[in-house]
Amino acid sequence: MIWMLAFIDIADIWARPGVKGGNSAVYMVIRNNDTLPDTLYKVSSDIASMVEIHRTYKDKKGKMGMERVDYVVIPPKGEFKLEPGGYHIMLIKLKKYLRGGKRFNLTLYFKRAGEIDITVEVK
Repeated sequence: MIWMLAFIDIADIWARPGVKGGNSAVYMVIRNNDTLPDTLYKVSSDIASMVEIHRTYKDKKGKMGMERVDYVVIPPKGEFKLEPGGYHIMLIKLKKYLRGGKRFNLTLYFKRAGEIDITVEVK
């Protein structure tokens, strides 16, 4: 399924399964069809107590970790991938179990495109 609003396309949307009280992650590809960049600066959903943009990193010793980021920039005529092992949407303290095949709503907040509501499928 592809969600499109004006110049932003959102495709390949999915989330990992998760248990109530635990965490999960959402992945997608955001395409910007405009000649100017746009910025994803916030994400919200009623499925979790907190929803944040995160990135996975490896430190100098090779240890993996995650950290919250304030925003991601989608380049003009380009795309930004939220994927396992990279940037992703973190769902913290899930309010419900997320089982394969279930769906839930997520709102993405962009500086230029505004709010975009999408449906996420758990895979």
